[in-house]
Amino acid sequence: RSMNKNKFNTVQVNNKDKIKAKIDASLQAKAFGEKLSFEEKGTCPHPYGFLSNEIKMSNYTPGGDEFSVQDIDSPMQQSLFKTIHSTTFNIFDFYSTYKDDSFEIIVRYIMKSLGLYSLVNLNNLENFAKAIQQGYQKGPTYHNEIHGVDVGHTLYTFITFSTNFEEKFKFTKLHTLSLILAAFCHDLGHPGYNNSFHMNSLSSFSVKYNDKSVLESYHASESTRLLLLPENNILDSLEKNDFKIFRKHFIESILATDMTLHVKTNSI
Repeated sequence: RSMNKNKFNTVQVNNKDKIKAKIDASLQAKAFGEKLSFEEKGTCPHPYGFLSNEIKMSNYTPGGDEFSVQDIDSPMQQSLFKTIHSTTFNIFDFYSTYKDDSFEIIVRYIMKSLGLYSLVNLNNLENFAKAIQQGYQKGPTYHNEIHGVDVGHTLYTFITFSTNFEEKFKFTKLHTLSLILAAFCHDLGHPGYNNSFHMNSLSSFSVKYNDKSVLESYHASESTRLLLLPENNILDSLEKNDFKIFRKHFIESILATDMTLHVKTNSI
């Protein structure tokens, strides 16, 4: 099956109204606090435990329509899609198949799998994912969108393959959301030169951020700017205090990727 850019084709069904009603009911329950089975049991989730075999839609439109591995026709693509929930996931193989759709597919899958849909405005999720994806520069061969989403996936495997991750680290869903979004955004806009270059050349980045975690400060600031655009704001329903908590942990998580801080921490 061929795929349109930025959108899967909608699966043709005989009773579209019935299917849509089931999807709406499912999303309403899950988007407003229904716990997934793995959360209740405190165990590693089955990758498709929250997907209904009866609801076969392959488009992911604003509003959070279900997507399902069963809607990917070829056996090769089915196998590749399943590896998102796997330690053997190969980001390059995934991008070679899903191309420009890859970033949003992975962001949506991970956020839904972690039970984070109850915290976000699903109407803006597509815009947000595309804004972050496009915020990564095409020039850098390493610090690009593939690296950003790959780090997000790596964090996802740490969370889902750990036993009682949130309970063990006293994480709420808000903490998990801030951490996973920080992973996706942590190198946004990276120009391809490191902090030492910017400080030694007195670049505009260095002057603006006073030689303090220059690029990391930029990544956090630019990501927040994109998030706060009305059309991208997936957190506009959070209470003011909850957003402050999110922002604090989001910024701290991105700043913590400054390698010089790793050296200082390990030397203590």
